[in-house]
Amino acid sequence: MRKAKTTKPKSLGKAEIHALLSVVGQSAYGLSNRNYAAIQFILQTGPRIGEVINLQLRDLTLHDRSGVVRVISKGLKERAIPLNGTIRRAIANYVEGRNLIAETPLFPSKRGKIPTTPALQKIISNLAKRANISRIQVTPHVLLVFSPVCG
Repeated sequence: MRKAKTTKPKSLGKAEIHALLSVVGQSAYGLSNRNYAAIQFILQTGPRIGEVINLQLRDLTLHDRSGVVRVISKGLKERAIPLNGTIRRAIANYVEGRNLIAETPLFPSKRGKIPTTPALQKIISNLAKRANISRIQVTPHVLLVFSPVCG
């Protein structure tokens, strides 16, 4: 009987995460706050990509010392993810001063529409290139491996 080969999941190191977050703040077209909030959200909460792109502003509940986001996962199951202070600040900075309605996608495309999965993957891969991360291909899934929720 053949033994299955076990491999560690690919993930980014702390220095690579810091490099990624530093280039996120330099994103063009006024997208730095959106990109920073999205990357922090993925890193800190470990959602599925479909959950990230389908989030709307109404799914958030933010308070000074607590916060939660309601996501609809596979099988249309609803779950609540607690938000730590880092994510709450990032999202608050992002939405501050913007005229948003409840149905607004939380992390919209440049045109304000629901982003596609390939578009989010491209944003993350472009940010990784700008951060000079070449050891592994950086995808949304690679960010999930670093997440405190996942590992």
